[in-house]
Amino acid sequence: MVFLIKNFEINPKKNIKNALKFVYGVNTYHVNRLQQFLGLKTETKIKKLTLPHIQKIKFFFENKASKYCIPDIYQQTKLNIKRLTELQNYKGIRHQLHLPVNGQRTHSNHKTCKNLIKNFSIKRKKRRSAKGKTTPNNNTSKLQQINAKKK
Repeated sequence: MVFLIKNFEINPKKNIKNALKFVYGVNTYHVNRLQQFLGLKTETKIKKLTLPHIQKIKFFFENKASKYCIPDIYQQTKLNIKRLTELQNYKGIRHQLHLPVNGQRTHSNHKTCKNLIKNFSIKRKKRRSAKGKTTPNNNTSKLQQINAKKK
């Protein structure tokens, strides 16, 4: 028997408390409220639930806890990030560069991410030059460009 909540499969061998935590947006608070709503113990397995219990669980996640569950949270975070990138403010630019957004240090952390970005941009430049699409002053550094403008 496959048990789905908001397009997430739930393992029937696990008990309710541990199985429902695999649904994105559901934590111990929601599981405890659900158990109070159904009147079940934490040790009961998913495969031992009856059809009315399963319907009540689906009703709970569709109506009572719907604002905390999957599609809403995914869409909301994507829209927030998209809005920040369109505004071109500091947080949006940090999202575009795949760097930490909330003020974390980058001197000792996120070195792998920065190296991946640097390597990816180098590969993109090589691809552009190989296709014949050259970027202006691709081979010269910024200092050389500034010195050339001064002369």
